[in-house]
Amino acid sequence: MPVSVSATAPSRDAPAAPDAQMFHSLPIRTDFEGVTDVCENFTAAMTRGPNDGLWRATFRGRALLGEDVHLPEGYAISLTTIATKESLCPASSASSSPFPSARPTAEADELETSTQVSVEACAPRYMVWEHDKAPTTAAAISQWITLAQLIHTPSE
Repeated sequence: MPVSVSATAPSRDAPAAPDAQMFHSLPIRTDFEGVTDVCENFTAAMTRGPNDGLWRATFRGRALLGEDVHLPEGYAISLTTIATKESLCPASSASSSPFPSARPTAEADELETSTQVSVEACAPRYMVWEHDKAPTTAAAISQWITLAQLIHTPSE
C-alpha cells in the first residue's frame, strides 16, 4: 500500500507554547482522550527541590521527579497532529496492456493512504518526568543532539 507522508515545518508565525502551557513528558500510559486543566490538576502542585534542583509532583498519588530541559538554539519540541486519508486509486491505463512488463505491480483499485503531519505548537524547552528517581532521558537527549551536531557539521 503506497504511503505519502508530508510534514509541515513550523513557520516563524507558528504559535509558540506559552510558559503557562509547558510541554511535559510523563512516564505514564492512559486511555484518556478528554480535556483537563493541567495547571490546576498538575503544575500548580509542582515544587522545586532545594538541594538537587529537580521538580517534584505527584500523579495519581505516585511521586514524580522532573527536570526542565532547554533545547539548543535551532531545536524545538513540537505538538503535532496527524491526519490520515484513504482514497481509492483508479486502475491505470497500463493495466490493459497486453505486455506483462507494462502492467503495474500494484493491484487496480488499491487504497492509497496519505498522511499529513501538522505542527500545532512549538517550544524551546520541556519538562521530563520519572517515577521516584531523577530523569535520565534528559541527559541522553542532550548527548544525541550534541552527537548529531558533530556528525552533520562539515569539517574544515
